[in-house]
Amino acid sequence: MVSFNPLIGVRVATIGLVVGVICAVTVAAIAIPIILKNTEDPQKVAKATLRVALDRPIVNYELDQFYDKQATLRDLVQSLNEHFRQSNLSASFVNFIILKFTHRPFLIDPFENETIQDRPSIVAVEGVIYFTQNHTGVEILAAVDDYSRYVTLITRDGKPSSRLGTFSRLYSFAANTTGDQLPEFRAKKLTSIDISSDEESMVPEESILFLTPIKDSSDSTNGVTLLSTVATTTIGPISSSGTTTTGTQTSSSTTLTVTNALG
Repeated sequence: MVSFNPLIGVRVATIGLVVGVICAVTVAAIAIPIILKNTEDPQKVAKATLRVALDRPIVNYELDQFYDKQATLRDLVQSLNEHFRQSNLSASFVNFIILKFTHRPFLIDPFENETIQDRPSIVAVEGVIYFTQNHTGVEILAAVDDYSRYVTLITRDGKPSSRLGTFSRLYSFAANTTGDQLPEFRAKKLTSIDISSDEESMVPEESILFLTPIKDSSDSTNGVTLLSTVATTTIGPISSSGTTTTGTQTSSSTTLTVTNALG
């Protein structure tokens, strides 16, 4: 008859515990360097200045004024980001942060007779676009040149009037991307400017976009001064000192090179 030795069970349990501890230590030894690497060396982004302009004719019964300026800006922010997510640059696109906006349609010829059928005007936004890899200004503009959006103005009797605005190459431009120290996860959290829904309220002058056409020239900058970009957790209008009025986490500022929008 074989007698039962209770020490055998204890030994087996001890061996199992030791093996479990060794496995746990091994997994931790592998996981910790990976976690530290991801924490210490997150992917950095590339950035570029981008202006997107829309041709939006004004008919004779409309005013050169948005029906709801706040709603118009928010719609442009949302729709442009969605457009890039579905473009041929979607794999590397991170975020498009709008810093400036035409607070009313820009009349190309403000002295033109208002009684004619259509008066040409431009609605535009300008800001910083972020990618996970470098792109040329030509590539960025190509990704957005099929963009269009209905823009709602106010009629002379106070009613909304929507007409389609189509991409304008003459008033749009993009810079080649440059490297930035901002991690991708922070770039995703950046937000565009916002404005009051009250048409009569004061708006920061720094957020108003004044337009000039981008002329064809052998000079790649075309004499245009682009945004000196500043990245913050919540981006606000850029002050005259080159820093944002809200947020922290400021990154280095750079002047970017414009790619000829007509090229």
